[in-house]
Amino acid sequence: MKTLFVSFGSNLGDREAQIRQAAAMLAERIGKLRILSSIIETRPWGFFSPHLFCNAAAIYDTQLTAEEILLIAEDVERQLGRMAKTQHSHYADRAIDIDLLALDEEIVNSPRLTLPHAHIAQRRFVLEPLVEIASEAVHPVLKKTYAELLAMLNVLQIEKVMQITDDIVAAFTRLIPQLSQRAVLPTKDYLLMLISTNTTHLYVGRDEAGQICATYTLCICPSPTGAKAWLEDVVVDELCRGRGYGARLVEHAICEARLFRVKSLNLTSQPHRVAANSLYQKMGFKPRETNLYRFELS
Repeated sequence: MKTLFVSFGSNLGDREAQIRQAAAMLAERIGKLRILSSIIETRPWGFFSPHLFCNAAAIYDTQLTAEEILLIAEDVERQLGRMAKTQHSHYADRAIDIDLLALDEEIVNSPRLTLPHAHIAQRRFVLEPLVEIASEAVHPVLKKTYAELLAMLNVLQIEKVMQITDDIVAAFTRLIPQLSQRAVLPTKDYLLMLISTNTTHLYVGRDEAGQICATYTLCICPSPTGAKAWLEDVVVDELCRGRGYGARLVEHAICEARLFRVKSLNLTSQPHRVAANSLYQKMGFKPRETNLYRFELS
């Protein structure tokens, strides 16, 4: 009996129902479904779409060969409405996607199938559900556990916004409402005005796929008693929380504030933002009156 790891994805129709149906249909034909992970929601990888994906992973016991399993998986995809597989990295919306990830320690390199799957280590939407059900399982080639591979993706690349492109506008339009539903969405002209000043500095964070998933603003306020900085609009995409990105943003802001030679870095945060306030205090910010936090730099 061999152990098979499978990944499921869907961003059209009843996504969760299609994943559960695909998992069950595979079990009828390839062997026992040992476990199906929770279903998570993720943003599209490798292409733009307004339709979010649902993803899951599963473990099966099977006696079939990799080639036999592939044929069955493709037939299940067709039955659930997928007519064509991705070609040459041209990704598109799909009702169901079934990827074979690994089959015991087998290594397969054929025109139709690669095992273990070539992109396991780069795809968070594969690793997160896989780690839930097999965190200590080891990648047959990389010789790292799936939990270790997932941890390696938790690196946020932060950059200062130097020009306002369409993806920057789209990112602020998506992220700012997650901070406050009452926030006024910034226009392209307004963002251009902000970065043209010497006192307002915008930063964005990109995940391992290069997608903008976080932002913060640093405002420098000169005064007769010395310059101060204000940390504003700290947002991590709701689908990307729990990865340590918030701490990475704050660390970066502190370093940037030091470069401006300000006396302190300040922010305001409402009491109901329990997780954020706990983070700020953990990072060294001291609570003051009226929801104010201060990090002394001098």
